Amino acid sequence: MTTIEIEEKLGSWYNNISRIVTHIVPPKRRKEVMKSLCYLKNHHDQTGIVCSGLDRIVEVCYDNDSYMEDAIRCLGFKGVNDFYVETKDVETKYDLCVLSRHINRRKLKNIMCENFIKAFEDG
Repeated sequence: MTTIEIEEKLGSWYNNISRIVTHIVPPKRRKEVMKSLCYLKNHHDQTGIVCSGLDRIVEVCYDNDSYMEDAIRCLGFKGVNDFYVETKDVETKYDLCVLSRHINRRKLKNIMCENFIKAFEDG
């Protein structure tokens, strides 16, 4: 995703959020964080859910190095952000689940959450 595509997807959010990202995120991570913010904005547009109003977010990822964590923080999230590589031991209820990788749908039944974001591109 190019900078122009990111700017188009973020729309009116772009100027304010890019300023926040510049202050919070190290330069090497900024573009990936901006891409992650596009997924969060799309989810906000569809559901109206604001990250800063949530208490618990879980991310299913390959490791604990997450761009989504920085993106959520840039949007004002102050709650608990957990990471899972394996979801079999998840017993906590979450406000939002971010899927940063492909996962078998049967494994998702272990996550108690009503809102899911698919934060990766197919292909």
